[in-house]
Amino acid sequence: MNSHAKCTYHIAAMQESKAFVTRMKNPERTIPYQVNANLARRLEENKQILHHIVDAVLFCAMQNIGLRGRYENLQQQNNPGNFVAYLWRRAKQDNLLKKHLMARTNTSRYTSPLSQNELISAIASFITEDLVHEIQEAKFYCVMADEVTSHNKEIMALCIRFVDKERNIREEFLSFQFLERIRGQDIGRAIVDTLCSLQIPITDMRAQCFDGAANMSSDRCGAQSYVRSQGADLAPYAHCSSHALNLVIAHSCRDTEVKHVIDQMKAICLYFNGSPKRQRLLECIVNKGCTPGKRKPLLDLCRTRWAERQAAYDHFYTSYVFMVEALEHIAHGLHTDKYELQDFSGSWSAACRSDANSLCHSIASFKFVTVFMVVYQGLGALAEISKALQKRALDVYDAYTKVDGVVADYKELRENIDARFKNCGDAQACRKTTQRPNAQITSCSCEEGTCDHRVETYFRVNYAVPFVDHIIAELEKQFSALSKRASRLLGLVPEVALQYDCDIDSLIATYSDDLPSPGLVQEEYERWRAGFRNHPNPPDSPARAIKACDRLRYPNIFVLLKVACTLPVTSAECERSASVLRRLHHYTRATMGMERLSALALIHIHYDYPHDVDKIISRFAKLHPRKMALPNLVYGDE
Repeated sequence: MNSHAKCTYHIAAMQESKAFVTRMKNPERTIPYQVNANLARRLEENKQILHHIVDAVLFCAMQNIGLRGRYENLQQQNNPGNFVAYLWRRAKQDNLLKKHLMARTNTSRYTSPLSQNELISAIASFITEDLVHEIQEAKFYCVMADEVTSHNKEIMALCIRFVDKERNIREEFLSFQFLERIRGQDIGRAIVDTLCSLQIPITDMRAQCFDGAANMSSDRCGAQSYVRSQGADLAPYAHCSSHALNLVIAHSCRDTEVKHVIDQMKAICLYFNGSPKRQRLLECIVNKGCTPGKRKPLLDLCRTRWAERQAAYDHFYTSYVFMVEALEHIAHGLHTDKYELQDFSGSWSAACRSDANSLCHSIASFKFVTVFMVVYQGLGALAEISKALQKRALDVYDAYTKVDGVVADYKELRENIDARFKNCGDAQACRKTTQRPNAQITSCSCEEGTCDHRVETYFRVNYAVPFVDHIIAELEKQFSALSKRASRLLGLVPEVALQYDCDIDSLIATYSDDLPSPGLVQEEYERWRAGFRNHPNPPDSPARAIKACDRLRYPNIFVLLKVACTLPVTSAECERSASVLRRLHHYTRATMGMERLSALALIHIHYDYPHDVDKIISRFAKLHPRKMALPNLVYGDE
């Protein structure tokens, strides 16, 4: 035993056993443990650093401000951009971040434009995945698209309308896409390719909503025709109701005198808004003549959205008297003492005074005032319906009801036009107005040829009546498709079902592949209608009906109501996305790539999305190997 105890291998074995026991009792003293502990500490520190970097990217993206500056070098004294400047602000309170920014090389700071793009894409990917998952759960959806031009680039905004699991109608922005050309086939292909890349089934599309341009609406070569040919057989095209309302107003203002009034309003806006001195004069008169209300006395008329011109009409109507007095002061030096305009007196050029005299004579004429009031009051009823049609997730039946109510109001106005059109002016003002040769003026017993009776009749017959008739005709023409869309599934709404029968056979023929039990739809519909016979307040729209529908008792009715809720009203969500694009894709960021542009728009639009920074860092780390030690496939994911 003594000889064995003195053997070299025994001594070595005893030392190994003692070392093993020591390692088991005190594992923190071992080299592997210390190496792992050091790695874990580095991973945690790097994770904290990336937290700051992700927060900086999120802050800039959510607030829709640019990330990059002219100088990306952190050692430069010049403006490095919002992203780097934000990090330096954070570094003043965090020594770990400051050490990272000062000690690391340019290739491992993760503040480069490439790293920014990867982080932006990682953040946006979570939003897109959640949206796609909700769309797939909803099954049926509607596509809405609109094309806009930004810095000579054609960009398409793509949005989706669907019913979520809580049975709420939602319209969500999905992405922006650059278009090489704006032919219908190219736009349709971009829509189909985007949906396929996101794994959204084309066959589940149940409607398309675009504007009325030929490249979108044509049955032969439009985008809607191409999309339907790719498998969306049950996705009929729907003309955007907001664009239809725009056409109603535009077509109603084709009358020569109405166009002349609008041209004069544009000239007045250009005259005052085109000169700081003239604009200051008008503001001075307005502020001294009344209590300041509107921020600007005049608003320029929107060139594309006719429905938005009502605000300009309001400003023009409110400031009319002050505009005339301002023009009279410029042209003839009047009203100087009334408004204390000594600073402006005698400082106008001959051309300026001549233009002011011409404009004053034009807008002060009796015909201009009367026609303007006809347009202003005649289009007033369309202002509210314009705002109503632009609401998010508007129900198609609600939209039809609102439009039908506006048409009824205009018909009531037309029937009572004689009583509503009064006090248009006095005879002296009318003497300056040349009557049309074909004016239909009723006979009058008055001896004077220009009596008030004949004045009122002339303007009512030649301006007010045709204008109202044009509005009614255009409303019925442009919104006839909306009434057809609403009528097909109208009978499923309990309030309507109690009064009229629904054509169940046509619905079964159209949506038989979507229905769980097509043979039981008729019997289910009778039970559904009978359940609301004694109801004090039955649902009056598909949006409210689907919330009241028991999916287990009425599975077929539930599917049909979901399709009804999916039917679109407007593509206003695309217009709102285009407004985001205008703020995002301005002249200092005009060279931004499509992926970055679309991702930044997603982050900004979905402002309230709950971002998980740890998941963002994990996805960023797994994109490809990093110089910075991060949790990934090599080091493990915490």
